[in-house]
Amino acid sequence: MFTQIFPALRDGDIPAGSIDNVQIGWINNRLWVSVPWTDVSTPPRGMTFVLDPFLKSGGSWTKYTLQLGPYATGGRIDDSLAYIYGTNRIFKLDVIDQYYDNLGTGSTNVTIDAYYRTRFIDLGEPALKKHWRRTDILMQVAQGYTLPVVSYSNYDPTIPIKNFSFSSVASASSATKGIWDNAASDWDAASWSKSGVYDYMDRGSPLGVARSVSLKIGGKVLTNAATGSTRASTFWGVDALIFKYVPRRIR
Repeated sequence: MFTQIFPALRDGDIPAGSIDNVQIGWINNRLWVSVPWTDVSTPPRGMTFVLDPFLKSGGSWTKYTLQLGPYATGGRIDDSLAYIYGTNRIFKLDVIDQYYDNLGTGSTNVTIDAYYRTRFIDLGEPALKKHWRRTDILMQVAQGYTLPVVSYSNYDPTIPIKNFSFSSVASASSATKGIWDNAASDWDAASWSKSGVYDYMDRGSPLGVARSVSLKIGGKVLTNAATGSTRASTFWGVDALIFKYVPRRIR
């Protein structure tokens, strides 16, 4: 299994005298081997080899310049994995959600106005009329904002039926502190969640009677503000939409 990476040990790229610093973990059905490297003095591991056993017979290795380890053992509750980096920090490999595109530079740097449109939801009964109740949403929130929504129905994407909005609260810092930081435990030394971003659930308007519905979400999304204060463009995201309905009787 290790034949493909043996030359790195034979040629001295992996120092034989530092073999005790090798860390091995099994994550997402792949073998992760973090090793010391001659060109990287600190931390004790300089490279990580990942074996994917499904790419071909015997598996295939990929080398990353990731200084990982030691690995933590635990049971995951979702598809988001974190890896211990050094001794007191969390290192997340998939950080695509940490970066955003903006327009302009400096003081003129603003978020891009964008929207997301769902497919037409008919719940597998395209001919059945349904009384659509109030839609629930799970919003990604960095600061409180109002999320505009336009609804469409009956497979017609050209005629808007209703305009309404979802709204989130401004901060979850007190709730977060109560859960993760109290007299019995101090979590300040590690980052366990993306700073400042949390999820918030809100409920919209009824969508009326229709065979199918579709929502256009977003556009010009602005922060919530007190009367007289300036509202600015802001980060927004949707993690889940929950559609509820009561079927109409077929006559």
